Amino acid sequence: MSWRGAFLMALCAGLAAPLCAQTPAATSLFTARILDARTERPIAEASILLPGLERTARSDSLGNIRLTQLPAGKHIALVRAVGYDSLLFAIDIAQSDTAEADLMLTPTTQQLETVKVEATGGMRAARMAEYEERKKIGLGSFMDSTVFQEFPGTPLADVLDRRLPGPRFRGARCLILDGVPVVGSDPNLVLPEEIAALEVHTGATVPAKYGGTTRCRIFILVWRKLR
Repeated sequence: MSWRGAFLMALCAGLAAPLCAQTPAATSLFTARILDARTERPIAEASILLPGLERTARSDSLGNIRLTQLPAGKHIALVRAVGYDSLLFAIDIAQSDTAEADLMLTPTTQQLETVKVEATGGMRAARMAEYEERKKIGLGSFMDSTVFQEFPGTPLADVLDRRLPGPRFRGARCLILDGVPVVGSDPNLVLPEEIAALEVHTGATVPAKYGGTTRCRIFILVWRKLR
């Protein structure tokens, strides 16, 4: 045994024994196949997020996904893929155990012919419904127009800094305005009084269809009021 190993064993046997006993190693494994619920075909590039652990992974070309070194216990997980409804579920795993699952995603219903002739208000209603669903799940930070009424005349970037303090929401920002990425991504391009709803995500929680760039650490999704 090396002197480092002997030192650690002595440390755990001595003053730090209670701490060592209370900190189980994260040795559990979760594997899954992400499948289309209708065809049972594998879904590539699906993402899984464990928000409590801030762990993410993506499925390979065969739909396989793998999360290693998990602590024992129950963990909430969210699976997302472009063109599919999100799946929220719990992983209950024992210490040094392996949990396996087949996760079936339901294709999102799309009526393309309707969309071609649909009024802008209808498209907006669909996007706001998606916003409300994400808000219900609670992955991200969400604000409605009442928040911005508290800061009349304040630039949007300053409002965000006040409402979302701390390092988690610092870094390169991308602005998505009514579903469309904005060149320059300056939040102050938007007047706070124009905002009906706003959501802020990190790369781990941003909806897949808005997270196509790797240069952004923070994603600001703004939904404006109808004019």
